[in-house]
Amino acid sequence: MKKVELEVIAIAQAQNKESNFNSHAVILQEVGGTRKLPIIIGKYEARFLHFIMEHIKPRRPCTHDILLDILDKFSIKLEEVLIYNLEEGIYFAYLNCINEETNKVVQIDSSSSDAVAIALRNRCRIYIYESILEQVSSDMTPPSFADEEQDNSPSAKSKKKSRSKSPIASIDDEFKNTLSSLSSSNLESLLEQVIEKEDYQKAIWIRDELKKRKQ
Repeated sequence: MKKVELEVIAIAQAQNKESNFNSHAVILQEVGGTRKLPIIIGKYEARFLHFIMEHIKPRRPCTHDILLDILDKFSIKLEEVLIYNLEEGIYFAYLNCINEETNKVVQIDSSSSDAVAIALRNRCRIYIYESILEQVSSDMTPPSFADEEQDNSPSAKSKKKSRSKSPIASIDDEFKNTLSSLSSSNLESLLEQVIEKEDYQKAIWIRDELKKRKQ
């Protein structure tokens, strides 16, 4: 079957209006094309992917790093990630590897979100079968994303307004505003603390503040 190469272009966030549940999606796009593939992921996976895309390395190895280290220790090279199936909205992926000592192909079944994270960390290519991409490409964004963008009813506007004033959003804004008042040494220390707690979003904000001062 024909394969299409994908690349990660964004991590997006949406809210299910019925359950008031926040979700995230990693958005992949075909290389050299316009078709997109959104894959719903959890909050932890979203933060970890942000971490990888922003080239922030935690002080201690994450689960995906450990797996890659194990593969390396046993002379198994990750060649590519392949999204090979879609059932009831769930994508299935393989880690296609090769044993460098025996040249034997090794195929490891994986969740799509873990596979994408491992591919980004290992800088290997991500593929999907053409038939699957063609099946989902007509709907460029998940319904929860599209609904939030297009629903301009009074009730929807009220929900958006209440979300913008949520305590979590206020705390995050206060944290970001505080960074500019801290010394670079304090920021470096704080960066180590948030990385230790695996708070990837705050780590990105601190990294950006430090980078801005070095320009």
